[in-house]
Amino acid sequence: MAKQKSQVDLRVAAAEQKRGVLILLTGEGKGKSTSVFVMVMRSLGYGYKVGLVQVIKGVQLSGEEIFIREQHPEVELYQMATGFKWETQDRAGDIAAAKGFF
Repeated sequence: MAKQKSQVDLRVAAAEQKRGVLILLTGEGKGKSTSVFVMVMRSLGYGYKVGLVQVIKGVQLSGEEIFIREQHPEVELYQMATGFKWETQDRAGDIAAAKGFF
């Protein structure tokens, strides 16, 4: 591990530009939104610029959205307007909505 750490440290020291980090969380079950909002809070605590894109299962107001919009207006928050559900089975509509969103 020491050898690997020294190699990573050399690459970090040689870096000529700062880059952001993109994290995509997907999967079944619970915990994704909680994890994302904890990462947002942690990043804000370190003074990083934060953007959040949320694809949700419907158009609904959440406590997380209220908190971010009221307490942290510096966070760029985007929510897909149409929502997404497996039950719709409208692949063409989902693709069109995603292209219009991004």
